[in-house]
Amino acid sequence: MKEQDFRNIEPPSKDKNKESSPRQKAINSSIFSLLSSLLLIIISLIIIGGLFFVVMWIYINALDPVNRFGENIAQTIMRIICLFIIVGGLFLSFQIYKILIRKFIKLFNLKNKIREDILNRYEKKN
Repeated sequence: MKEQDFRNIEPPSKDKNKESSPRQKAINSSIFSLLSSLLLIIISLIIIGGLFFVVMWIYINALDPVNRFGENIAQTIMRIICLFIIVGGLFLSFQIYKILIRKFIKLFNLKNKIREDILNRYEKKN
């Protein structure tokens, strides 16, 4: 068997700023999108659940709406409050999500490892 000369083979580069291949960028982008979407769902559920718990506790214990306004008006007020909690929770969770994703991209140096169109979604706009 013929011996091979391994002296001329260079080890793989550990350069963090090296560009990934287009195929690898596509794979990384898909994984990144999937995991970041799951993160957004989890953050949204936690924030909306927390806001709902806090606001409803204040509404029921501090305001005592049934004795003050009557049952029908108290239900209407509760539905309006729930709508604001959901909309506000989604807005707040999306803002927190964008901050976390920007820090994640910077921390793990993903600028050269995922596609530009995905990076543009998370850039700060002036």
